[in-house]
Amino acid sequence: MSDLETTATGEHTADGDEILDVTIIEDAPEEPVVESAFDRSGRWYIVHTFAGHEQKVIGALNNIIKSRELSESIYEIYLPEEDVTEFKSGKKVTVSKRMFPSYLLIRCEPDPEIFYVIGSTPGVTGFVGAEKTRPTALTRREVDNIIRPHVEGAEQEKRGGLPPRIFRHHRQHQEKGDDLVPDHG
Repeated sequence: MSDLETTATGEHTADGDEILDVTIIEDAPEEPVVESAFDRSGRWYIVHTFAGHEQKVIGALNNIIKSRELSESIYEIYLPEEDVTEFKSGKKVTVSKRMFPSYLLIRCEPDPEIFYVIGSTPGVTGFVGAEKTRPTALTRREVDNIIRPHVEGAEQEKRGGLPPRIFRHHRQHQEKGDDLVPDHG
């Protein structure tokens, strides 16, 4: 669809009508619409797992979702990874590395029963949040920093990751030797 721009030239026809110059202005190519993962139904939460058990937890959660028919409450499990170029045996190789080892993102309904099901899954140590029974949902900025959709023809920016505040409480309790759930703020 084009816009029309008209300007008066100051000339007139024999009937006294003003002659207009018509310029057709083409619309700029439309930017691809990118959906934020934050806008999907449910809220995003961070789940802490035993070290190296992320895939086992994903498998266990998928089995629980199927067996208990929870697909209407637990929507998505996301393991944040990024492609990293490494040199192995003198060859350049691209490998996937976990952005946050021992952490998963789960998009689900904010329901205490769902939090209980997720928290009691083998390999899960808890949610990131101030209270074990009420995890803290991620903000739009945090979700967009971790989960960026791939847009054809657009160059991807380097992911910024999570702000350090998310893991601050977790680190404090690890230093003390506590077994508490990390805090969001």
